[in-house]
Amino acid sequence: MAGEEKNGGNGQDESVVLSAQDITVAFGDRVILDHLSLDIQRGEILGFVGASGAGKSVLLRTILGLNQKRCGTVGLVGVDVDKACVSTCGSASSSSTARCFRR
Repeated sequence: MAGEEKNGGNGQDESVVLSAQDITVAFGDRVILDHLSLDIQRGEILGFVGASGAGKSVLLRTILGLNQKRCGTVGLVGVDVDKACVSTCGSASSSSTARCFRR
């Protein structure tokens, strides 16, 4: 697409600063987020609007690494957050992901 910035030919759009792909979160048998995907572009302002219990806080806590996800990836400026935390913190658990970004 015209105007898209690409990152060195690896197919990553440099204008995407936060990417959540195929995120599924459940508490017990109750699925809260079911294969949710979203990309936030550089300079974009995004608000989450929805009814109580719709999953807004669950999504934000999952992106921050405070909730464990069943599947999916979270990328920050092209870096897979779980893989980055494994290499720097030694674990991909939700609590270690949160600690990884507090540094």
